Amino acid sequence: MRFEQGRWSEERLIDGINKTADFRAMPYGRSQIGPEEPERIKKYWKDYVAAESHGKRPDLLVLRTADYAWALEVAGGDPTTAPEAKLNAVVQKAVCGIEAENSLWVAKEMKDFASKVPLTKKDPKSPNIWVKDQDAPGLRVWMHHHQKPVVVVQVFYDAAYAIPLHSLLVLADFIEKAAEGERGDLEKKFGLFVRIQSYVDSRTGVATKKKVFVAHHSIGTPFGELEGEVKAEPKVIFGKNGKIMPCVFFSGGTLRITSEGQGLLSKMGDL
Repeated sequence: MRFEQGRWSEERLIDGINKTADFRAMPYGRSQIGPEEPERIKKYWKDYVAAESHGKRPDLLVLRTADYAWALEVAGGDPTTAPEAKLNAVVQKAVCGIEAENSLWVAKEMKDFASKVPLTKKDPKSPNIWVKDQDAPGLRVWMHHHQKPVVVVQVFYDAAYAIPLHSLLVLADFIEKAAEGERGDLEKKFGLFVRIQSYVDSRTGVATKKKVFVAHHSIGTPFGELEGEVKAEPKVIFGKNGKIMPCVFFSGGTLRITSEGQGLLSKMGDL
């Protein structure tokens, strides 16, 4: 369910970036659940674990247009399982990595969409850019090893917002090191909230608490606008354990990368 929702976001980003004059995007991190056949799944995971030898790969790799055809040829059929040694030259040519996130919200219809920092309340109902603390160490390792930045892009039903991961983590570290009584005011001042969120495993029903970093959209970059018809389609997944899971999938639409979004990619390429 999560992979299907995330796949729509990644496809919109790839399509949108590939329509710009200066940039192209290709899949890089794991973007599928893996083959269902038992005899193939072990090989898939072996290939994938070998591919992620230097931290957590971001979902997409952004390149300059002139390097794109060459990069696809080097990467081969499935870049997400291509080993790092094979892709190292491609990564060194990359502008940045993109970690894509999906939100089941219409961003511009949220109650506090017009709010900006400094914020007046701790839980504004507005578009946010989310990063799980558990993903941060692996992404840090990847950025340090390759000396490349990562941009987190949150894709909504109607728009997308982005923030450089390094900037987010530096700000989160500053807030967490502050005295406990000061953190709430700092979070509202800077528009970044450090929260403990419950995530329910749809297979077991067990909730796990995880730390997340939540950036208000006003401290990010308006990265893209969804154009054309986007559909929110209800579907039902029948799990192999007998559990029935209702869910919503997005489909369709074209993401037009804004001038601000293209400017952010240009800035990442200059780092």
